[in-house]
Amino acid sequence: MKRLVLCLLLLLASSLFTRAFANAVVVSNVERVGASQVRFSVSWENSWRVGGAPGNHDAVWVFVKFRRCDSNDPQFSHALLSTTMADHTVSAGLAFAQNITTTDRLGNAGNHNTGAMVRRSTEGIGHISGETVTLAVVGATDGNTFEQNVDYEIRVYAIEMVQVPQAAYWAGDVAGPLTYKLYY
Repeated sequence: MKRLVLCLLLLLASSLFTRAFANAVVVSNVERVGASQVRFSVSWENSWRVGGAPGNHDAVWVFVKFRRCDSNDPQFSHALLSTTMADHTVSAGLAFAQNITTTDRLGNAGNHNTGAMVRRSTEGIGHISGETVTLAVVGATDGNTFEQNVDYEIRVYAIEMVQVPQAAYWAGDVAGPLTYKLYY
């Protein structure tokens, strides 16, 4: 009986949040190009980029993992990307939201070049569909290399993110009960 009540409460709670939108980020057509590049297509729904105040946008954090095809090791290496932005390309509908660097947001050195943030190239709203991204791999966080004459199983992952400029902002939906004013 307790389990049934708990399940009903969870079902009720999930129905209260029907206005939340998952934006269906999809990575497809992953392939190795040349000695050290990985090319893929990325799509997501409800993309947006605001040019004036507050100057925010959504973006997709993409990162690459790989492992040798001739290995029995189930672990994937997390790829390190080139910090030379000219080594990477995106199709016309996308742009890099920031440069790839080896330092974190506070300037601390390390292997922070583990992914790239891509966003729509122009201001606007709408779906991003089948845009191409090519990233240059220069190594891995575990020290493995991405060798030219070795076959790899390659996986690309993408997570939608939102750029919120440093300032006071509202979190939540002003029409709902979960509205808070936050200060960054």
